[in-house]
Parts: sequence; structure tokens; C-alpha cells
Amino acid sequence: MHSPPYTRRQLAQKATLTEQDWREIRQCRRAHNRLGFAYQVGFVKLLHRFPTQQPLEIIDELLLFTGIQLGVDPHGIEVYQQRRETIAEHQERIRSYLGLRKLGPEERDRLEAFLFEECGRLEQTSALLARTETFLQEEGILLPAEYLLPRMVGEQRVRAQEQICARIAATLPHEVSTVLDGLLQ
Repeated sequence: MHSPPYTRRQLAQKATLTEQDWREIRQCRRAHNRLGFAYQVGFVKLLHRFPTQQPLEIIDELLLFTGIQLGVDPHGIEVYQQRRETIAEHQERIRSYLGLRKLGPEERDRLEAFLFEECGRLEQTSALLARTETFLQEEGILLPAEYLLPRMVGEQRVRAQEQICARIAATLPHEVSTVLDGLLQ
């Protein structure tokens, strides 16, 4: 998974550490853990998901930006990424601290209902995916695995098309419906 390069402006807007971020970061004892924690906070703020863990997904621009803010060598991430348990613990702390949720069953049901409605209005997959990401961000739900959203969009698009076709078919006179059924066979 390769992320596009980010400008200084994008990083400053989304990944600048806040006073609340600093309070959380200071709970980490070692410099490499502070770097890793802060990097993950910036990553979530930038992409609304956590970096993959094995190996730790690195965005060079973000790592450098984070290292500068902390006043630590960004190469410390090499030590941090060796302990997956620490990365996972930090992700749980960050999720809780930022008030974010995973896409669980309740969230998935709400997302499917949202997508179903949107599929009745929009056709383009890219527009549906953009609306879906916005919905998840507004709801405080982390983006799921990359493959999941396109699959969900496809499933809800099929459901919406079937419902639209059923509504149209229900309004047709019986004779027209019979002729159309004959043509399909």
C-alpha cells in the first residue's frame, strides 16, 4: 500500500500535534515509543485509519514531520516497529483517546443503510466511495481494510438496482410486464 506524497501544508493542517496529543505522547517513556505513538496519531488524523503493522506502514513525509515536532531522530521508528504488541497497545490508546470506533456490526448496519440510500442517487463508484469515507469520518468510525468498502458499495448498488427495477415493474401494466418477460426469455 503506497500513499501519495503529502505537502507541508497538508501535514501542518492535519498532523500537527495538539496540546491533548502532547499529553498522551508524554505518557510514553522512551523516545522511540513517543515517536511511534505520535506518528500513529498523525497517520490516523491524515488517513482516518491506522498504518498496517507488518511491516509498519511508513509515510516518509509524515515520519519526518513527526520527528521534527518531537525533536527526535525519525530513524527511531526502526526500534519502535520491532514490537508489534506496543504498536497494537498504542492503537487501542489512540482509538480511545480520539473517540474512534472500529467498523463493528452496528456500524456496518448503519453504513449499509447509508450506502443503499446513496446508491439510489449516485452511480459512480468513486463518488460512492468518497461519500462513504466522509460518512465514516463524520461518524468517528475508522476506515476498514481497503478491499471492504468497494465490496460493500457493489453489494448495496445491486440491492438498490433490484429495488428500483422492482418499483418500476410494479407500476407497469400486466400486459407490458408479460411482453417484457417474454423478451427476456
